[in-house]
Amino acid sequence: GGGGMPVCPCLADSDPRNSNLPEPPKRIRWLHIPKTGTSFMATLWSHSASNKDRYIDLDVSSYHCGGHDGGGDPNIKASPTGAAPVVDKSGFSMYDFVLMRRYPWEMYGAKNMIPTLSGLKYNNTSMQDIPLGLVGGTQHVPLTPDVHDPRLTRSARFPSIKRSLKLWGSEIYDHNMTVVSFFRKPEERIVSAYYDARHANGFKGDLWKELLAASRGPQGAKQKCTIRGKTYNNPLECFANFPGVAGCASRMLTGETCADGLNQKDGNENLAMAIDAVMNKMEFVGLTEDWNESVCQFHRLFSGRP
Repeated sequence: GGGGMPVCPCLADSDPRNSNLPEPPKRIRWLHIPKTGTSFMATLWSHSASNKDRYIDLDVSSYHCGGHDGGGDPNIKASPTGAAPVVDKSGFSMYDFVLMRRYPWEMYGAKNMIPTLSGLKYNNTSMQDIPLGLVGGTQHVPLTPDVHDPRLTRSARFPSIKRSLKLWGSEIYDHNMTVVSFFRKPEERIVSAYYDARHANGFKGDLWKELLAASRGPQGAKQKCTIRGKTYNNPLECFANFPGVAGCASRMLTGETCADGLNQKDGNENLAMAIDAVMNKMEFVGLTEDWNESVCQFHRLFSGRP
């Protein structure tokens, strides 16, 4: 194949699925599950900031938010004395932040991504704690569940998570937002998290250090670990089986962080509410393993342009 821009056959006028499409969403909430595809930000921002006369350039360096002065190269930093550049290893790849910085919503009109603070209230309180950028932010902010649902309030996990639930109320049940997300095969998501510095959003302090100690070493190393009485044969298995790592998506769909740093459960206790949210409340679900088709379907549903 010659590469280039993927063709979206699902956008053809002849496709019968395009005869009765929904109205464009007024406010989008991206549930960004770790390791399912930060580059979905490109689809969301181009959908919101482009129009028929202007398409934004999505080919930006993801290192421009790294706090250094090397033209986007994370290994180059200008010397304060004006001498030759010196090596800088402190930069992080943050594509979502770079894109929002290059195309600020105030100038490019991505208003269906941005809450109108004065017009969005919950319990008669203005939503001043909603971060700008995307509703809920571009980082790994879980969906807020229906706090009146007895499946939640009567659950064993509720006392430990109720203080961490966001003050703005449920995006689905209280504000009728358009919630979109990508899902990935759990095993592949965990492998990707392992190679991304043991990504476990929700683990902090001593628990994070314990995870690192258990999973230290390259995949295939002979280092073993024992977790809850069971021995695992290499660092990747140790990471995958560390209590609280599995169950990321089901937790994030029901108000908890990806990694369970509070109860260190496997996410099965959240499953019924998570399935209900996906099947009955979310308006778009993409699959990381079927990326191009998923992105095309997003455009078909919400904008009608590739």
